[in-house]
Order: sequence, then structure tokens, then C-alpha cells
Amino acid sequence: MTADVDRVRLELQRAQHEQTAPLMMAVANFISIGLLGALEWIRHPGVPVAAWVLLHIALWVPYVVREAWVRRQPKPDLVSWSRWWQVTYALSAVMWGLETISFFDVDDPLWTALRLVFFAGMGVVSVVAFANDFSFLRMAALTAIPQAVLMFLTRDLLHFVMGSGLLIYMALCIVLTLRLNRMLTRSVELRFESEDFAQTLQVEKARVEDAYRSKARFLAAASHDLRQPLHALSLFVELLAARVTDPTQRAFVDRIDLSSRALGGLLNALLDLSRVDAGALKPNLTHFPLSELLHELEGEVAGAAERKNLALEFKPTTLVVESDRELLGRVLRNLLANALRYTPAGTVTVEARLEGGKVLLSVADTGLGIPPEAQEKVFEEFFQVGNPERDREQGLGLGLSIVRGICRTLEYRLTLISEPQRELGTELLVEVPLGDAARVIEPVSLRPAADPGFQGRCVLVLDDEKDVRDGMSALLESWNCKPLCAGSFAEASALLNTSQVPDAVICDYRLPDNMNGVMAIERLEQQVGKRLPTLLVTGDTAAGRIRELKQSGYPVLFKPALPGKLRAALSALLSAPAPPGRGSG
Repeated sequence: MTADVDRVRLELQRAQHEQTAPLMMAVANFISIGLLGALEWIRHPGVPVAAWVLLHIALWVPYVVREAWVRRQPKPDLVSWSRWWQVTYALSAVMWGLETISFFDVDDPLWTALRLVFFAGMGVVSVVAFANDFSFLRMAALTAIPQAVLMFLTRDLLHFVMGSGLLIYMALCIVLTLRLNRMLTRSVELRFESEDFAQTLQVEKARVEDAYRSKARFLAAASHDLRQPLHALSLFVELLAARVTDPTQRAFVDRIDLSSRALGGLLNALLDLSRVDAGALKPNLTHFPLSELLHELEGEVAGAAERKNLALEFKPTTLVVESDRELLGRVLRNLLANALRYTPAGTVTVEARLEGGKVLLSVADTGLGIPPEAQEKVFEEFFQVGNPERDREQGLGLGLSIVRGICRTLEYRLTLISEPQRELGTELLVEVPLGDAARVIEPVSLRPAADPGFQGRCVLVLDDEKDVRDGMSALLESWNCKPLCAGSFAEASALLNTSQVPDAVICDYRLPDNMNGVMAIERLEQQVGKRLPTLLVTGDTAAGRIRELKQSGYPVLFKPALPGKLRAALSALLSAPAPPGRGSG
């Protein structure tokens, strides 16, 4: 606190220093001294008046000269200046007090009144100019009090009234000085508090930004490193399932498959949630027809709805939206998963309608509904209605939290409507910008026109993870392909010098030796002199990396990729008349 007081005092001294410019002080004091000296000379010409004027002016000359020199310095010593100022102003107050005592005339009340007016004017100027350091208090004590005492000693009613008026006036000036000083002090304190708060805010902002960047780097590394073994696991589970025929053993394999898929789903959910919290989701807005996304979602959830004997209704639409297709797909997938999980019987309906220039996406169910007191909590992480035991089959309680985070990122309004007392179920509405059909870009399709068969097809697998290479090699062999496996660009280049040109390439994006998949494929194409049908597979889910992958023009799968998706993507590559061009997407 002492440091704060000293800081405020120094700032007040700085303000006082700026107000007491040498020229201003010289003009103000010399005029005041000269004017009163001239008036006194008219009444009492002589040495005393001349001596008072000369001594008083001589008192201020050194201060003015020194101050003019100090102000030329790049960093004036305010503490030294303040001491010099206090001494000079105190001696000046003494000189004014001597003038009051020496030239007081009891026989001329008119002159006394004129002097009072003169000193009253000086008092007002001093209050305004020197409220920072209470200099006026010395002036008032050394000028007003002696005059008032002399007036009271005359025992004259007129002088008594003037003396009393002088004291009252000076008392009011002192009160005003104290108030102005408090106001000035408080204003400086508030300014410093504001500056300190702004500085603290900048420091905290930088710390938060650093934390976000660190979290984003961690998420990128965690996403890649955790998805790699999961991807290999999914490949080996597929191979194991193809070789196991015993029903008992097959049941165990199916449980392993379900557990690995659940682990992949958990990883995706946690990473999505962390990316939302870290602000790492960067939307890639495009114009696309909703019908494609809804048709894809219908195929994904139809089996789950059938197993629960639920009616699933996707109402047809021709609307085009402007959004991030992947993020909007995650929102709808989570809403659909929630609706199917908590609807014991009835219907789940998905529709899109145009309202107020916006596309309103609705996912509605005929479930039990959500109590009013829980309708805000359902968007919190890990909160679930009616699942205190944390039954994993009822989900993790992250879906709606991720939905809200993505909607905030995309700046979409999310509305929940549920009336459990009327048994109308729950409806969630997402407001999405309307798109322009003329700006729709056809995506690169992973669906084959027809399965060409893989018999004898040569496929190059370029991945730095040995487990992934081994799993892909065995899986491709089970599909009657001829696999070529390499862990780096150098190995792949050497393979192509001694082997046939591959019919397709499955390439990891992150490769050793500071090389990525796109760079490796470009060099391999230069080596063989032809375009290579390529599928990029990656465990990187950072927003910047996703944009790079989309701009590459190659079809992309994210690890862990299910074998069924891998087969469909490979079929699309092998059945296409020409490889997809780079930079088209």
C-alpha cells in the first residue's frame, strides 16, 4: 500500500510540475508583486515598499531560472523539484505576510477592503492551481490570519466584520482545497487502478492464449498418437473376425470389436469436447445441399432405430445451407444418437424448414421428455437424466455438451423444447444460414460406381507405424490385393524402383523426415511418370491440418478408420476413370 501512496504522490507532483511552468509562474508572481507594490508606493513611497518588492522578486528569480533548466532535462527529478517548490512558495507566503503586517493602515478602511479583494483573488487562483500539494494552506495561514488579527485589534466594528469575513472566506477556500485534493488524489488512484487492471488483463489474456495454444498442441499430439494404435487395433480385429468361425470365440471377437469401437467413440467425443473448450475448432464454410448429409445420416442410424423398433422419418428437403459440413454432421449425429437412446418407443423425426431466411433443422422424438429443472443441465459435460449409475450403454453425457460448443463456434442458435408433463417428447432446433445452390461444389466421393474387385491389385501402404503397416498388409491380402509396405518416402521410392507401379496408394499424412503425404505422393508420381490414385489416412484432427487435407484434393479418412470405410474408399479409387486432381477441393 505504501508503494501505491508514493506512486500517487509522485504523480501529483508531476501534475503540479506541469502546471507551474516557469514563464507562467514568473508572469503571475511578478504581476501580483508589482501591482500591490505599486499601490503601496502610491500611498507610502519609500525604502520599505521598494525593499519588499525587490526582495520578493529576487526570491522567485532563482526558482524560475532553475525550473527553466530542469524542464530541459529528459527526466526531471520531481522529488528535488518538489522540495525547491515548497521552500520557494513558503518563503513567498512569508513575504506576503510581512507585507500585510508592515503596511496595514487602520485609518483607511477603503484601502483595507481593496487589499482584501486582492488577496481573495489570489486565494481563488491558489486553490485551483495548487490543490495538489496544499501549498495554498501556507499562503492562507501567513496572509489571512495576520490581517484578521490586526483587524480584530482595532476594536472597530467595520474592521471586525471584514476580519470575520476574511476568515470565513479563507475557511471556505481551505475546505475547497481539501475537496479538490481528494478528488485529484482519487482520480489518480482510479487511473492507476485502471492501468494496473488493464496490464493484469493483458498478462492474463496472454497466459490464457498460451494455455489455449499449449492445449491445442497437446490435442493435436494426443489425437494423432492415440488414434494410431486404435486404427491398427480396428484392422487386426477385422482380420480376427474373418478367421474365427467358432460361435463362442466369435462372440468374444464381437465384444472386442464393440469395445474398440466404443473406445474410438470415446476418444472422438473427448477430443471434440477439448477442441471446443480450447477454441480449436475452425469452421470451413461451404455451400452444400442438406439432402446429401441427411441421406448419409439416415443410413448410419437406420440400424440402431430398427433394433429398438423405432420409426425413423427423414423428411425430404431441397434446401442448401452454408456451413461446415463436418461440424454440422457432428451436431446432427449427436442429436440423433441422443434421440434414439432416450426414446423407448415411437418415432424420431428429422426435418429442415425455411423460417425467416434461415434453415431450421429439427430433431424430434416421442420419448419421455426432459424435466424443466434439467433442461439447462443436459448441456453440461457428463450430465445425464436418469442415469446416476453411469451405465455406459446410455452414453457418456457428452453429446449435447459437444453440440452446444459446436453451435457456439458456428454462432448457431440452439433451442430445446420439451414438455414431459404432456408426453410430447423432445425437439432440438438448430438455426443454420441458408446457402446458395449456385455455389455448391461437388465433393470427391468415396463411394465406388461398382466394386471392381481387388484380385491382384497392387496397393502401396505408406505409413510410419509398423503396427498399422502390418495390419493393412494382412487386411489387403484378405481382400486378394498385393500389398507393398513402406515406412518412409525413401523406402517407398526404393520399392517402386524394384516393383510394379501400384494401382493405388494408401498414405499416412504425417511421415518421417519432415515430409507429409501430399509431398511424398507428388515425388512418387514424378518418379513413376504417372498419376497415382491416392487415399490419405491421418490421425491429425487439428483444424489447420484438416483444411490442408481438404485443399489437397485427395479423399481423406481419419483414424481410426473402420475396415468397411477403407474398402469403400479403395473401391472408389480403383473404379474411378482417373485419379482425383490436387487442389480441386
